[in-house]
Amino acid sequence: MAFTNGGDGVSAVPISCRTEQDVPGPPNAVKASVMSADSILVSWQPPTQSNGIVTQYTVYMRATGKDAEPKAHKVASFQTTYEISGLKRKGRYEFWVTAHTAIGEGQASKSATISPSNKVPAKIASFAEKIIATHEQDVKLPCQAVGVPAPDIKWKVY
Repeated sequence: MAFTNGGDGVSAVPISCRTEQDVPGPPNAVKASVMSADSILVSWQPPTQSNGIVTQYTVYMRATGKDAEPKAHKVASFQTTYEISGLKRKGRYEFWVTAHTAIGEGQASKSATISPSNKVPAKIASFAEKIIATHEQDVKLPCQAVGVPAPDIKWKVY
């Protein structure tokens, strides 16, 4: 509406619109954690700018120090972790992730580099997140961890 010293004018009819989907931004963060002598767990956070509905992720992996072609692994949109096995114990590998919408594949995340190992120290593979719940609401707190022997996960309320 317009207004002057004489008062407010007539209100306009509201108009709403929706933009089309676009390719998503890069996933926020990527972690690579040793799971065993030949496997790595890759975990990530969804993109800040999804620009539509994320339909899937692609986890890329390649051996470092060579001109190796990256291998792509398709992952469902509800997953934010993926285990890659069959790796060479002394090999060094680089991992990165992209998100997809109906329009296409978005930008790559930053990469994480790691080598499989016989030593698997306890480590939290998931990311910190803020969860808000109402009084007496059931809440599931996700915490994915790796380690040999398997770590004992305990929650503390402060």
